[in-house]
Amino acid sequence: MFCLVDGNNFYVSCERVFNPKLIGKPVVVLSNNDGCVVSRSNEAKKIGIKMGEPLFKCRRLIDHYKVVCLSSNYTLYADMSERVVSVLREFSPDLEVYSIDESFILFTNKGLNYTQLGNKIRQKILAETGIPVGVGFGKSKTLAKISNHMAKRSHTGVFNIHDYNEEHVLKTVPVADIWGVGPGFSTRLRKKNIHFAYHIKHASLWLLKKICHVHGERMKLELMGIPAIKLVKENPAKKTIISSKSFARPLTDINDIKGALAENIIRAAEKLRAQNSKVLSFTILLLTNRFTDKIYKHYAQVTLPIPSSDTLYIAQYAMASLDKIYKTGLIYKKSGIILDQINSATTIQYSILNRSLQSHQQKQDKVMIAVDRINSKWGRHSICLATTHRPKKKWRMKQDKLSQKSTTNWADILEVK
Repeated sequence: MFCLVDGNNFYVSCERVFNPKLIGKPVVVLSNNDGCVVSRSNEAKKIGIKMGEPLFKCRRLIDHYKVVCLSSNYTLYADMSERVVSVLREFSPDLEVYSIDESFILFTNKGLNYTQLGNKIRQKILAETGIPVGVGFGKSKTLAKISNHMAKRSHTGVFNIHDYNEEHVLKTVPVADIWGVGPGFSTRLRKKNIHFAYHIKHASLWLLKKICHVHGERMKLELMGIPAIKLVKENPAKKTIISSKSFARPLTDINDIKGALAENIIRAAEKLRAQNSKVLSFTILLLTNRFTDKIYKHYAQVTLPIPSSDTLYIAQYAMASLDKIYKTGLIYKKSGIILDQINSATTIQYSILNRSLQSHQQKQDKVMIAVDRINSKWGRHSICLATTHRPKKKWRMKQDKLSQKSTTNWADILEVK
């Protein structure tokens, strides 16, 4: 039996743990640069605020209903997510962390009362983290997803689709709401008069494979209760790593842009080292306003002499390429780096012609390990590239409504008197 545990309005719930005054009030959490709504409390949903809606479009509702707006506090949310996962591991070692607020668990014990188990999971997570969750059970991951969706509608927060009339439940699930069905597949299915999950379960396998290829076959099997999507206990190493952010305000000064790109490089290299990989080639990006400029994407492909995960080494080549694509007079809105030729550090074979570079990189690997440990202990950017130290970091995200990092920053820890 698969179980999906999903945090209810996760970002908002994390904020409420450390600010109980928000409970019962309409609350929204905003995206980077406080641009769009990315999480809503149930109260905010009821007054008509939509997911992904730009802040300026719902300003009238926010002002009228006195909605509390908060900037995204990703450090807090990631730490709270780890705490929820640590509780889930007490129930089973067969666990897949699917996203920051969703985790799949596989139970192989027969004869379990899953409703009681679901209630126990909810109560333990709420007691130890303060996060309310929905728990759904199914004989496949897709059915567990559907059950979780139903759990959020029920007053108990727990739903096992196999305790009900499965056919009836599947008749209430539109194809667009099925896990993995995007707008393209959804449109094609509806054209063939396939509107609900029930129709996919009973449709011709030949027709589904024709419309959705191998994904159609997997959907049918999953909805029949035959697992076709396995549990992934360890996430595979990424073959592509992207680090990019829009600037808080448009930039023209190349030194400011270099500072922004340096922060992108630092983050990308950290991710690279975290999965014990090295990169041989990457692309740096600069974007201007696509609504006013005919050519708004400016990029350069860089191939390193030797695979590396050294922030300094990658930055050296990236900055040299930035000088080539930067154009005076243009107004830039975003920078980024894409690491696209990534290999495991344990499988790389070096040329005998690059012995000196190889020796230097081995020394730098030790330096980067030390840097990562210091930044982990004392906070990100404790040690960073000098390029990022500008008098005013104009590229930094706009976060006017940022809450405290109550679990990861000593200065922000709550004081109880």
